Amino acid sequence: MPGVRERLVALCPRPFGLVHLAWAILIFAGCVALVLMGGGHPPPMIFVPPLLVAGLLGHLLLLLVAWLLGKGRARSAAAQNGALRWPPELVLVAIALGVLSICAIAIAIGESAKLRSEPLIWLLIAAIAIVHTIAFILLLLRRATARYLIAAVSFGWGIALVLQFGEARPGELPIAAALIGGLIGMGIYALRSKRIRSVLG
Repeated sequence: MPGVRERLVALCPRPFGLVHLAWAILIFAGCVALVLMGGGHPPPMIFVPPLLVAGLLGHLLLLLVAWLLGKGRARSAAAQNGALRWPPELVLVAIALGVLSICAIAIAIGESAKLRSEPLIWLLIAAIAIVHTIAFILLLLRRATARYLIAAVSFGWGIALVLQFGEARPGELPIAAALIGGLIGMGIYALRSKRIRSVLG
C-alpha cells in the first residue's frame, strides 16, 4: 500500500504543490492587507471571511484539476503504453479554458437575478459557462471530443468579435483583426494538429 507521502504526491503533484503554496500566500497577504487597512464604512475586515472562502474554493478547484489530470494521464497510459506530454500550446489552451470557465460560472451566478427579468440573456450566459466547463473537463481527461469543443469555443469567440467589429475604434481594428485571426487559427489547429491528436486522440 502507498505511504502518506506517495498519497500526497498523487493527490497534489509537484507543480500543483507550488500553485497551492502561491495561492495560500496570496490569500494570506490579502487578509493581512484588509486587516491593516483599518477603519472605514464598511470596515475592510468584513471582506476577510469571503476572501478565506475564496481561498478554500481555490484549493478545492486545484485538487479537482489535479485529479482530472491524473485520470486523463492514466487513461492515456493505458491506451498508448505511456502518457504523452502535453504540447505547450495545449497547456495554454487548458489554462485559458479554465479561466474562462471560472469567469463564466461566476458571471452566471452573479447575474442569476436576470433569470426573471431577462431570462434569454441569463440562459446565454449559462450556456457559455456550461460549454466552456465541459470543454475544460474533457480536455483534462484527454477525450478526443475536446478537440471539437475547443474548435467550437474558438470559432464562437471569433464570431462574437466579428459581430463587434463595426463598433471598434480605428486604432482597435488591427488588434481586433489579430484576435479574430488567432481564434480562427486556433480552432483550425485544434482540429488538424497531429500533436494535439496524439494527446487527445
